[in-house]
Amino acid sequence: MKELLALSTHQKDLTLVEEGALGPLLEEFSLAGVELLPLKEVPEGIRPFVCGVHLPFQPVWLPFWLEDRRYLREVFPGETNLARFFGGERPEDFLNLLKGWFERALSLKPAYLVFHVSHCGLEEVFSLRFRYDKKTVLQAVAEVLNAALEGFPAQRSLLLFENLWWPGLTLLEDWEAEYFWDRLRVPFPTGLLLDTGHLLNASYLLRQPSMFRGPVYPAQALSLLFEVLSKKPPSLRELIKGVHLNFSPRADLFFSDEEGKRRCLAASDPLFRFRLARERVLSLDPHFPFYGVDLRPFLDLLAPDFLVHELRFSSLADLRPKLRLQKECLSDHGS
Repeated sequence: MKELLALSTHQKDLTLVEEGALGPLLEEFSLAGVELLPLKEVPEGIRPFVCGVHLPFQPVWLPFWLEDRRYLREVFPGETNLARFFGGERPEDFLNLLKGWFERALSLKPAYLVFHVSHCGLEEVFSLRFRYDKKTVLQAVAEVLNAALEGFPAQRSLLLFENLWWPGLTLLEDWEAEYFWDRLRVPFPTGLLLDTGHLLNASYLLRQPSMFRGPVYPAQALSLLFEVLSKKPPSLRELIKGVHLNFSPRADLFFSDEEGKRRCLAASDPLFRFRLARERVLSLDPHFPFYGVDLRPFLDLLAPDFLVHELRFSSLADLRPKLRLQKECLSDHGS
C-alpha cells in the first residue's frame, strides 16, 4: 500500500514546493508521493512527486448537460457564466472540457485518476433536498464519460470513482456500483476511491435527525465506517483501490439550512453564490485527521493499493501536526 499526501496547485499548497519543503515532508512521514488536484498549470517541481491525479469537479453540471435553461437562469449564476464553468454554451463544450481535464491529467503519467460521480445544485447544498435521484445521476455520469472518452486509446492508469453524500455514488446502497458499471464504457481499468469523510457524511444525512445530537468522535466514526463497509459484499470491497483518509465529525450539521439557501439565492453576484455554497460544504466536510484510534483493522478490511492523507491545512506548520496525528492511527500508537 502506497501512502500519499493530497495536494493541489492552489498557491498555499505550492508554497511547500517553492520552499523546498515537500520532499523532506514526504520523507519525514514515509509518504510515497502526492495525489494532485491540478487547478492550474502544474509546476515542474511537483511533477516528480505525482502518483495520482484528482480531476476537477463541477458539481452543478447536470442541468447544463440536460439543457435545463430555466434552472440555469434561476438558480445557477446565469447563462452569461456558462463558458466559465462548462467550457462553452452547449453540452458538447462540456465534453471537450472533460476531455481536456483527462488529457492534462494523463500527461503527468499518474498511476491513477480520481473522478467524482455526483451532482449537487447550489440550493441543494443548503436544503439537502435533491432535484435528481441517484439513478439519474449515475446514468448521466456514465453517459458523459463514455462520450468524452470515446476514441481515447487504452490506458494503463486506473480510473477510480469517488463517493460523495450527494446523489450519485454514495456507497450506501450495494446496487449503485453495479448500476453505474453496467453503463460505463471507458478505455481505463476502473475501481472505487473511498472517501471516509464523505461516507460518514452520507451516513449522517441518512440517519438525521433521529440519531445525532452533536459532533461525533473518531471512535464513533470508525465504528460507523465498519458498520457500513463490513456489510458490503466482498466483490464491492475489492473494487476499492484507494482511500481518501479523513475524519468528518459534524453529524449535527446535516439538516436543511433554509436561511442559508435564501441568502444564496438572494445574492446577485454569481461568484458570491458559489462562495456561500462552498462555505457550507467546508463546514459539513472539514477533512480533519483521525486521532486516538487504531485504523489498521479498518484498512485490513479494505486492503487498498493507495492510502491518501486528504487533510485541509493552511500552512506547513498546520499540516505537520495533523499528519502526525493521523499517522499515529496507523501504528501501535493509535491503539
